[in-house]
Amino acid sequence: MSLHPSLQSYADAWTHSIEAISELVQPLVEGEWNRRTPCPGWSVRDIVSHVIGLDCEMLGDPRPIHTLPRDLYHVSNEHQRYM
Repeated sequence: MSLHPSLQSYADAWTHSIEAISELVQPLVEGEWNRRTPCPGWSVRDIVSHVIGLDCEMLGDPRPIHTLPRDLYHVSNEHQRYM
């Protein structure tokens, strides 16, 4: 599929981002996926899942059935809960 020329730089940036994330996490072993990040309350696994989930949602895939605990200290509104 070809893109309108004005969109190509965005597609290239997205591709670069996905490839960079993949390269960064490929060598991780199971325990490293649970490592804390500078984002309060987010592990490496959480961030990668967030990126994959939003991309899948933008492609039209249904959101997975997932319930978060209500007592997450870093989640203070519905938008944050959605993310």
